Amino acid sequence: MESKGVIKDNICYMCGFGCPIKIHIRNGKATRIDIADPRADICPRWRAQLDFVYHPDRLKYPLKRVGERGKSSFERISWGEALDTIAENLRMTAGKYGPESVVFYTSETKEFIQYYHRLAHAFGSPNFCTGTSNCFTATWLAAILNFGKD
Repeated sequence: MESKGVIKDNICYMCGFGCPIKIHIRNGKATRIDIADPRADICPRWRAQLDFVYHPDRLKYPLKRVGERGKSSFERISWGEALDTIAENLRMTAGKYGPESVVFYTSETKEFIQYYHRLAHAFGSPNFCTGTSNCFTATWLAAILNFGKD
């Protein structure tokens, strides 16, 4: 039996502003998202959230290239193999060029930044960047300069 559905208040995580949204849920699946603040209606990010989660081309598993670069030939691998491959490539790069040659960059969401920062520090790289380093701050400043603080 299909449920009637519910609407839940939430915030958009597609950038650092956290605009209020309303998520329509039916049978445990988000079916529609509405922006709760009409001033944010011009932003395309919140509109992309359903595709971000449900698009059929969304990557859900690690893939490994099995042909020439640019030929789009990949095979599914386990999460363990993916992590081992990443770790080996990081060790190889640090051994050949030094840990300072690696930049650790994280964008959204903000909840995991502290873990990436600790990873960069443990790896020996001072190069740690976030989306705020080049995206949110610029967006925030542009909004204030163009529209004011309130």
